[in-house]
Amino acid sequence: RDAEEAQRQQGFLAWLSRHDFEVLGDDNSEIDDLPRERYGTNLVGLAVDAMEVAQPGDEVLLVGADIKLAPLVTALVERGTKVSLVSTLHAPPSIAPHEQLVTECSGFIDLYDHREMIART
Repeated sequence: RDAEEAQRQQGFLAWLSRHDFEVLGDDNSEIDDLPRERYGTNLVGLAVDAMEVAQPGDEVLLVGADIKLAPLVTALVERGTKVSLVSTLHAPPSIAPHEQLVTECSGFIDLYDHREMIART
């Protein structure tokens, strides 16, 4: 990722932390000799982390829209973990969440509905 993208991501991650969300994932941004991550390669790590950490009765907020996440969502829901998708239906069709993914999730939080609150914080 480039510096501008990394800065936007850090702002979002800081906002989540300030609001008591636990954020899991790898931060390889300080390792200079790693190749640029190709689209989708982080999905495997995300799935492994989610299956290891989420317990029945937990709620996972999945920030994304990739249809490739549908099997993960199905597996988590089947084991009793609530999965809420955080995205927006007001995005261009090429990046909007697939209808199947929205349907598979236990809930859907449309960021468009919360844009004023997000912009203030």
